[in-house]
Amino acid sequence: MFYRLCYFLLLFFCFSCHSGQQQELKEKAYESRFKIFHGGDILTMDGDIGKQVEAVVVEGDSIIFVGSIRKAMERFPVADDYNLEGKTMMPGFIEPELHPFLGALCLSMPIIAPEDWELPDRLWTAARDPQAYRKRLQQELKLLKHPKALFFSWGYHPLFHGRLTIHSLDSIAKGRPMGIWHRSTQEFLLNQEMMDILGTSASELKSFPREVQDQVDLAAGVFKEKGALIYLLPKIFPILAADNRLRAGLEQLIELLHAKGITTICETGSMIRPQNVAVYLEILGSDDSPLNSFFIPGSGTFYHQYGAAIIDSLELKIEQFPDHPKIKVLENQISIRGDGAFISGNFVMKNPRLQMAKPIWLQKPEEITTLMDIFWEEPYRIHYHADGDQAIHLGLEKVMQKRKQIPSGFQAFTLVNFTCAEFEEIETVRDLGGMINANPYLLTAFGETFSKAALGVVRSHAICPLGMVEKLGIPFGLHSGLPVAPADPLFLAWCSANRQSMEGNVLRQDLEVSLDAALKGITINAAKVIGLEERLGSITVGKEASFTILNQNPYVVGKEKLKDIEVSATVYKGRIFPVK
Repeated sequence: MFYRLCYFLLLFFCFSCHSGQQQELKEKAYESRFKIFHGGDILTMDGDIGKQVEAVVVEGDSIIFVGSIRKAMERFPVADDYNLEGKTMMPGFIEPELHPFLGALCLSMPIIAPEDWELPDRLWTAARDPQAYRKRLQQELKLLKHPKALFFSWGYHPLFHGRLTIHSLDSIAKGRPMGIWHRSTQEFLLNQEMMDILGTSASELKSFPREVQDQVDLAAGVFKEKGALIYLLPKIFPILAADNRLRAGLEQLIELLHAKGITTICETGSMIRPQNVAVYLEILGSDDSPLNSFFIPGSGTFYHQYGAAIIDSLELKIEQFPDHPKIKVLENQISIRGDGAFISGNFVMKNPRLQMAKPIWLQKPEEITTLMDIFWEEPYRIHYHADGDQAIHLGLEKVMQKRKQIPSGFQAFTLVNFTCAEFEEIETVRDLGGMINANPYLLTAFGETFSKAALGVVRSHAICPLGMVEKLGIPFGLHSGLPVAPADPLFLAWCSANRQSMEGNVLRQDLEVSLDAALKGITINAAKVIGLEERLGSITVGKEASFTILNQNPYVVGKEKLKDIEVSATVYKGRIFPVK
């Protein structure tokens, strides 16, 4: 009897332990479903200036509660606890125009530029004059062990570094194949040895369209805009964009973006080469990548290849990343490019005396008209890129024409860059119900230097006039266009709110934006300009649980110190990624 009693007691004990373990596992599983963020300033960027809440609850990758800590604890008593410990949490920062492919390549070679470039593993210091540039060039060349090793460098700009020619490159390189990538990324200068290796030739060039030929000077070793994009880059890609090099560049880029609090990037005007898709999936789409990567196709190359059948070709591009949780080609959005790069001076101005260099149309006016016709009748959001006032005017004029012809057509329209816009163009954007996706760094980096060239003081100091945009109530996002500018949203917000040049002077204080507008330009309005405001940009129930955690509250610190605020961590779809 005694042994039977012991046996039943043992069974009861084992059953109780098993039940307790099962209950504990259930509770842990329940706990893992929810996270509660509290204990700091939580800025929703949704509604009134500086609006804060006490707590945010996340389930999986979504926000399910925003409100008081008391109600959060009542509704979710066993949620995993994340105490901000006095830090500030904002919606995850958004880069609405950034070029991962170009960024990966440019930032993985020697950088000799007019400004400092800080990367995760080193600081490339500025070279602000011809002497400093040539000295740095010689230093980098000396690091190469093999006398015939190919050399590429990015960052050269003639207004800072003086004029380089194929002959000066030959004298510097001393037989070494050498390529200089212009700071704008839209131009190359090669010496003869490099052109021989790449196989450039006059006979081959003649097989390309006239606008490509016009932007290549083989005798001078110069390749601009379409001459670089269509003729030269396919020859260089096997060298600069080999899988191992691209892989390393993208890994570095992700580390850089994360350190600056970025949880979403978007490239407007993307052209993803089929041979790079696997590397994009491997790096940008990896489990450890803490960000979304969105792409909006560029119309130029597709139109040249497919003509009026361009829409069918775009649908094929969407299938490059089918149903991927982190990488997506955005449907029903298209990029149309107006003029050449601002930094290289190839933008198109109304007044020819203000031209910094030869004006270049990346897509001819008649082509822009045709593309507007095609995409206005389809449900496509149009992103029109332009820097010069004439190119801006032309694009807006085409949109107005389509609005009159087809009033019921799709209305969403974003003007990208808008660098030299005047008040008249800004009013037109407002009247069209459009938005602006701007790069305020162009004023900071080039406002003073360009004022001493053809653009002049009046127009150079008014670069990127976002103060007018805010006064007219037009939503605007802030982008870097990396590698055009550093991918650092708080720095871009600082640029737009302070309008301070690299030389330390304030240029047109009346065109500054408010602190609140600057911060919305990297959160909710950055989402709006790429059509993702229902998913991203504010801390709102139902949106993606991606946040940026800062060591200080920007509204407390003030606009003058925005660029000095450090990022502590990011949260991507509910998963916490501390910044090292």
